[in-house]
Amino acid sequence: MPTAQPAGKHAMPSTDDTTLDSASLTHLAVPKGRIEPGITHLLAAAGIELRAGPRGYRPVPSVPGYEVKLLKPQTIVEMLAAGSRDAGFAGADWVAEKDADLVELLDTGLDPVSLVVAAPEQLLDGRRLPHAPLVVASEYERLTPTTRCGPSQSCPPTHPLLDIRDSMCAVPTRAQVALVSR
Repeated sequence: MPTAQPAGKHAMPSTDDTTLDSASLTHLAVPKGRIEPGITHLLAAAGIELRAGPRGYRPVPSVPGYEVKLLKPQTIVEMLAAGSRDAGFAGADWVAEKDADLVELLDTGLDPVSLVVAAPEQLLDGRRLPHAPLVVASEYERLTPTTRCGPSQSCPPTHPLLDIRDSMCAVPTRAQVALVSR
């Protein structure tokens, strides 16, 4: 329990979020998993240190006025788009996948990803995909192409982040970005 602060111009608000109503807080979403340490370090460099809270997915910020929740990056994008989080960090790939209308504040340069097309070697003709209908499994439902191309057709890319034609490819995407809803 925080100690009482003296009244006056320089009194610091309590960081105990039970004393602040939810409407007065900035609701920040931090990605959990392998990208969490990079974002936590970035926030600490900005003066916002996160301490483990009583509930695992609710770290306690070192400054008042923030409520932080650890979430999957794709959930961060959904919650920002819905307006239930004020700011957060997620990959540009998830923003594109969710077709979210968000404002990018900062490209952190952290954790760039590559979307790759992989296939069992026995399926390939040399290092190229066969000219036959293929089933593509991806957690990126919107970005995964649905175009079917025959042997004499040239398949156009279906999205700038994911270019699947008739050859193996790895497409680097942008790193983690800081986002806010419009």
